Amino acid sequence: MEYLGAESLGKADKMMALHMTTVADLCILFGARMKERGSGRILNMGSMTAWIPAPGIAVYSASKAFLVSFGKGLGHELRPFGVTLTTVCPAAVDTGLYPLTPRLRRNLRRIGIIRTPEWLAHNGLRAMFRGRRLLRPGPLNRLVPFLVRLLPASTIDRLGRKWIAR
Repeated sequence: MEYLGAESLGKADKMMALHMTTVADLCILFGARMKERGSGRILNMGSMTAWIPAPGIAVYSASKAFLVSFGKGLGHELRPFGVTLTTVCPAAVDTGLYPLTPRLRRNLRRIGIIRTPEWLAHNGLRAMFRGRRLLRPGPLNRLVPFLVRLLPASTIDRLGRKWIAR
């Protein structure tokens, strides 16, 4: 989704409201109740793009970066009261969003580049019940953001133009 021009402003506002305002409001409201009770667990869904400047999906990746930062901060505030906050940051999830052939989809799942929603839910819940603050499942999820940081800005610009053109 490209965010250039006034016609995209409404889409960007809706995405920011969904990813940031709604999540923050719910975490603060339910977190306060859990704090009073002395226990609780919160699970938020981030994205690998939280660590990547993502031309073409800049609002999406920035809103996911907010979730990571917010989760860390609020998690520190709530932990002394028995409340944990886990943020899961997957890479690609096999939801049909990606136009892949069935064979390519199977192969990407087999080598761990794309994960099923069931796999992600299972691992996210396991991380939450173990009290982990952040889950970045899979080796690619840690490697790709590191490698992207090594790229010069001009390369990211070039890749972004190709991505947006698609």
